[in-house]
Amino acid sequence: TVSKAAFVSIIEEKIQYEMRKFKKGNVMIENLNIVYIKTVPIESHITVRFGILDVGRNFAKIEVNMHSQNDKVASALVICQMFDEV
Repeated sequence: TVSKAAFVSIIEEKIQYEMRKFKKGNVMIENLNIVYIKTVPIESHITVRFGILDVGRNFAKIEVNMHSQNDKVASALVICQMFDEV
């Protein structure tokens, strides 16, 4: 099965990528809550869906859902800080 560290890495990369498209600047994850629903076999394809729940000037609340073969395998709620690039 895929390790928890791999899930965290995928979530971090997705947030960095999407938030840079949304708002130019750096993003730092402040809080990460993950709910693991099912185990995922190695070599499986994982689809990551991203939703912005709330955005302020310096923070964002984001929901990330991970699916494998149309089954939800994990869900995460992320609170992150956003910094403007200098």
